[in-house]
Amino acid sequence: MTVRPLIPEELALHCQLSSMAFHWNCKLEEETFPENEIPLACFDDNGGALAELEYAVRPATLGAEALPMLCVGGVASLPHARRKGAVRRLFQELEIMAADQGWALGALYPFSTAYYRQFGYEMAVHALRFTIPLRELSRLPKAPEGNFELYEGQSALTEDLLALFRPFAARHNLMMHRTDGKRFFGKPLETCQYTYLYRDAAGRPAGYVSYDLNREQHTVFVHELVWTDAASLAALLRFLQCYDSKAEQLCLQNLTPESPVTLLLNEFSASRGDLAFTASLRIYDFAAVLRARCAQSEASGQLALRIEGDSMTQNNGLYVAEFAPGAADISRPAETALPEISLTREAAARLLLSGRPMTAETLTFCPGCRLPQTGADAAVQAFLRAFPPVPTMLWDGF
Repeated sequence: MTVRPLIPEELALHCQLSSMAFHWNCKLEEETFPENEIPLACFDDNGGALAELEYAVRPATLGAEALPMLCVGGVASLPHARRKGAVRRLFQELEIMAADQGWALGALYPFSTAYYRQFGYEMAVHALRFTIPLRELSRLPKAPEGNFELYEGQSALTEDLLALFRPFAARHNLMMHRTDGKRFFGKPLETCQYTYLYRDAAGRPAGYVSYDLNREQHTVFVHELVWTDAASLAALLRFLQCYDSKAEQLCLQNLTPESPVTLLLNEFSASRGDLAFTASLRIYDFAAVLRARCAQSEASGQLALRIEGDSMTQNNGLYVAEFAPGAADISRPAETALPEISLTREAAARLLLSGRPMTAETLTFCPGCRLPQTGADAAVQAFLRAFPPVPTMLWDGF
């Protein structure tokens, strides 16, 4: 099998692979070649197309660093080519490219967690989907003074939105960097999707909300909610109550499981919170990820980890982290006197990147995590100091 990127002149082939895999009607004259993603296709020895995926590389936050993250989507194979290794060959090619180009992470939205686990991707991103009757918003504290501005692509408003998004993103791991307003809803009359900027009483940008209204489901769906303090969060939620004559409930999507939003609400009898498993992650560069994560620690110490069973064999072996608040150094000695915790690539993604609080029991029960026979307590405590819980949030689709 051979693997290569498709070119714009192969739009028909790209559409064939995608439409036959995902069962959508294709009118070729209405289709365009992907602009922001690269289609990568696998061919048999006779040149026949078997499968493809689309990928892009974007910087994602991990503490103070922005690491290159491979975003994979559109994994498609022709029906007669399935279970013959074509998709596996595509992911093998991605491993080669990751090593050559220095990609640190990979992310995808899986149709099956178990299927993508064979390529090193593990479910690690959890999102809280919280639904509350709109009438319950009247129980919130009185909203502070301020005003709201509808975003319609204005350049000045774009800068204000980005100025709010960037520090919010910096407090969450894996948020994609933004340099323009494409991810905000800037064409409300065309799309019926809205982004409103909130300014406080002094006229300062203090938060924003992006949402749409589904009249059939009688629900306001919030896609992005960014605030600077409790007062601005209350103001944003109070603002959405204006739809109580058009909708019955508010659905807050893509919250972190420990989101402070739920702390502001004081009635839960008619509310519902669902924890969704949204994205699977893969670590391609362990040294880079360990350095960035350990630098998020507020403690000092040393930790020894051994990575086992990665198909990228250069990743396997011993890593020793020396960390202090805001800094970390990663070395790869042949041996160490420190007790070692052994992790598979899947366990590493789950434990290092999920952002969930961990205890000693977490490591004991996590598949693919093996504690040392001697010095286990010291190794566990070093691990917990090195990797404090930092909320992980992946908003952008791909």
